[in-house]
Amino acid sequence: MPRYVLHYRENRHQVEHKIEFQSVCPASVLDVVARKKQGLDADLYEDGRPLCHLTNLGPEEVWLVSRFNGDRRA
Repeated sequence: MPRYVLHYRENRHQVEHKIEFQSVCPASVLDVVARKKQGLDADLYEDGRPLCHLTNLGPEEVWLVSRFNGDRRA
């Protein structure tokens, strides 16, 4: 089962967080981040490889999934 790592920063404090989890599907990351705040920007890695960038666009849990653009390492 692949290992996923989600890197994100809290907007107010710019404190970097890392969440690690295993799943059969990368879409499960939406369950992991569903309770996070509006405006969250995160980079998702799969088995150490950059997978995508996620941006929370609003309170309705609308997420923009785009190409990876970060420089953090899993």
